[in-house]
Amino acid sequence: MKTKDKVLTALLLIALLACVAATVYIIVTPKPTEPFTEFYILGPQGKAADYPHYLKRGEEASVIIGIVNHEHRTVNYTVTIWLVNESYDNGSVILHHIYLMKVIHVRLKPVPVSIEGNWTPEWQSWYNFSVNRTGKFKLWFLLFKHNVTIPNATDYANTSVKDWIVEASNVSSRILSLNLNLVVR
Repeated sequence: MKTKDKVLTALLLIALLACVAATVYIIVTPKPTEPFTEFYILGPQGKAADYPHYLKRGEEASVIIGIVNHEHRTVNYTVTIWLVNESYDNGSVILHHIYLMKVIHVRLKPVPVSIEGNWTPEWQSWYNFSVNRTGKFKLWFLLFKHNVTIPNATDYANTSVKDWIVEASNVSSRILSLNLNLVVR
């Protein structure tokens, strides 16, 4: 072999070994994920089904609230639960009455995202509630990634809480939200 051919062969082998090493590194090293929070409610059987919708006035109902922290840092979460009497007019939401049902503070350490094996919850809690008013309502669950100061009032329709509910209705909201439609007779 000529010297030129030997050098080219050596360079080709080095390039091939570098490609194999890079491929192994890419396969073995996990990619960092985008930070996010899982926020969910489950029906009384622990499934995403059979939520309470039709209640008698004063009847107790239950759901399970869950949070999983994938934010890559410890987070102080605040869950606020609101009973909202609302209607719609030409596509706009009109909030008539807003009642605070509960505030929950939870501090969670981050957990890695795992796509293998069984999914396990990080934090879950039963939420039992009853409604002592009749009508059509939405039960809003708002999740904040920090501590929230709740205004001091009984009916929150004229406070900043109204802005939270309206923002939570928006798909691109910074507030994570879930809601249940309720009819109370």
